[in-house]
Amino acid sequence: MSVTLLLATAVEWNRLEDAPLGRSLASLVELGEVHVLDLDPATASTRRYAGVRRWTLDDVGLPALSVAFALDRADLVALSRPLFLTRLLSTSGSPIVFVDAGCLVRDVGPLAQRPRAGIELVPALHADLIERKPSLRAALEAGAGEPTTAVIRLGCDGAIDPLLGSWGRWMLDSYVEAPEASLNDAERDFLSSLPARSPVVGWEHGLVYAHWSDLDPSADLPAVVDTSGFDRYAATTGPAVDLIERRTHSAWAVRWLREQRWAPLGPTRRTFASGAAVPTVTGGMLRANDPMGARWTDPFDDTDGRSFVAWLADPDGCGATRFAHCLYWARPDLRRSFPAASTPGRVFSDWLRAAELQPLAAVDGSAPALGGRRLLRGAARRARRLLGRSEPQLSERPRPGPIRATGVNLVGYARAESGLGESMRSTGKALSRANIPAAVLDVSDRVYSRQGGEVPAATARGTPFDVTVFHLNPDELLGYATDSLAYRFAASWNIGFWFWETEEMPPSWSPALDAVDEVWVATSLLQAVFERHTDKPVTVVGLPVDPPSDILADRARLGLPRDAFVVSYVSDAYSGLQRKDPLAAVEAFAAAYGPSYDGAHLALKVSNLEKFPALWARLEAATATLPVTIVGEYLPRSELWGLLAASDVYLSLHASEGFGLTIAEAMALEIPCVVTAYGGNMDFTDEGSALLVPFERVPAAGGPGEIYTGRGTWARPDVEVAAQNLRSLRDDRDLRRRLGTAGRRRIEAYSLENFTARIVDRLSTIGLRT
Repeated sequence: MSVTLLLATAVEWNRLEDAPLGRSLASLVELGEVHVLDLDPATASTRRYAGVRRWTLDDVGLPALSVAFALDRADLVALSRPLFLTRLLSTSGSPIVFVDAGCLVRDVGPLAQRPRAGIELVPALHADLIERKPSLRAALEAGAGEPTTAVIRLGCDGAIDPLLGSWGRWMLDSYVEAPEASLNDAERDFLSSLPARSPVVGWEHGLVYAHWSDLDPSADLPAVVDTSGFDRYAATTGPAVDLIERRTHSAWAVRWLREQRWAPLGPTRRTFASGAAVPTVTGGMLRANDPMGARWTDPFDDTDGRSFVAWLADPDGCGATRFAHCLYWARPDLRRSFPAASTPGRVFSDWLRAAELQPLAAVDGSAPALGGRRLLRGAARRARRLLGRSEPQLSERPRPGPIRATGVNLVGYARAESGLGESMRSTGKALSRANIPAAVLDVSDRVYSRQGGEVPAATARGTPFDVTVFHLNPDELLGYATDSLAYRFAASWNIGFWFWETEEMPPSWSPALDAVDEVWVATSLLQAVFERHTDKPVTVVGLPVDPPSDILADRARLGLPRDAFVVSYVSDAYSGLQRKDPLAAVEAFAAAYGPSYDGAHLALKVSNLEKFPALWARLEAATATLPVTIVGEYLPRSELWGLLAASDVYLSLHASEGFGLTIAEAMALEIPCVVTAYGGNMDFTDEGSALLVPFERVPAAGGPGEIYTGRGTWARPDVEVAAQNLRSLRDDRDLRRRLGTAGRRRIEAYSLENFTARIVDRLSTIGLRT
């Protein structure tokens, strides 16, 4: 069967003849059509090559000017490659060979071989090297090893369409969501996992090409040589290079490649329309804030006041630009020299000016190396002595006039089983209800998350709007700020939607207060905690309690007796034994109804219990002779609502709650509650709507990594009073009805409609156009 071959490559169209592959152009055309993806969006050439078709970045669905601004050639090829191949397959229906423009082709014949798999990755190893090391061949045939993308063969079987689609989505997500990351690395991560798990992916074992560093003067030269990295190596000198060349065959390979007389295909120097150089870091900022070119269709244009450059150079109240904020949070050395919580903001700005770093140069990755960290620390000390401590803090921006923002960026755990996850999903629902555009950056891959079906709807990608709400607690925010989130602080107004459970905020959280302009919290307890540490606005917005209309109270599904009097308790093992003590719940239940129990049953729902086997063993031992069902499995939100609806009473003997969502949800379902009279839940539980359990104050302790230890005091509820309350509720049907009705009415203030109104009101106050 004949093969219609379409050779594909990606290179600047006007430099095709200069590329290593260009010298083989005439031979390649004889094999079939040659398709070139032009990586230069500014090209307006009328040059023609016989048998060669030109594609543009726009043709493959990418915003040409934006991606060309944000990426160097290697990353641009990695991003566009799967999209280019998908378009080629959809228009041709024939096998395709992709050959990178940086390949030097000595023999075009092997490129015409029909792929044995849907996608065939050709490892960059010299054939002679494989023969000398049989273990390498065995590893390759087993699907191990690291694939490269210099040569890829694709069949025309429709089975590879989903795989190409996954590849393209992976690359687009990496481009948008990780602006600091190499797309070459992202592509390698994706492709490395394919041969072992996909039946349509295979290796080419003929090994028709080699990386230039694999060349061996004692062996025949391979058909195709991948020259990537050669020009950079060839220009490097020093003892290390000399040692490499003495001990390997690199010197021979360098001489041989130089004799081929081709121009190195390195990255072109990018400039703005005015001629000014484009700094490196601005590419990451564009990827973060306008990856698809919706706001600035031409980021190279720096000729008017609404350009990308003008936005980057917009100063805050301390005179530091958006550049400077990105630079500061992306550079650990700058944060060490200018601590956010103690350094006046003008000190950092003055240092930038003193170092003669202009706004654009100030964010270039190479510029701030001036003098090293010792000079930075000295400049900071001198500036502090001169200016004192009365200046604004580094990120302390006065409340602006109208921000002119038209939407909100949401950053956080969109699928997490936590208060932070609920707050992000709820904020997304509120924005949707108010018809406010939203961009969603989900970082749930950094935590254990299973709420996959509830990610907020997004109308844009990246973080393109001038208001950002971070649903990440301060420690997480600061941790992520050293990588991708450093590029997300460029909004005019940054908001932290935060949770905590004790009366004292961890001191390590203080720098995060300098990274945001405002804090949103769910309860007045949290408002008091954060107001003790900042004079920035701390706004109580609450959380919505929005029961679904199709709740199924299926006791049989949960293993609960059909006719029992069910007391339910819901917690997460990650909350720690001390804060949400399930053993106290067992003790109160036993004291209330034992030893006869007379139909009473405790449903103990503890998420993630499988990760804490010691706690699970303690619970099983404590409940072995009691009418208790331990639900340790994961329950989706719909079934968790079903557990609450299947209950007669809800019990929460917590030491503290940031909000108390399950309490509020039980109240919304008219389930009477017995709860500790302490914590964020006291915003909506009172003597008329719940049975409150008195407590004594004890030092806060425990939690994952002992995060609560030393953070003030919290409650130790009175288990005997809790037991009396449980008995009263079983014995008094009217009391259950009155509390249930009062609880539902009390929680109506926490409707999605009211939550939306609070969010919209606050956003309007800070200048969002709604």
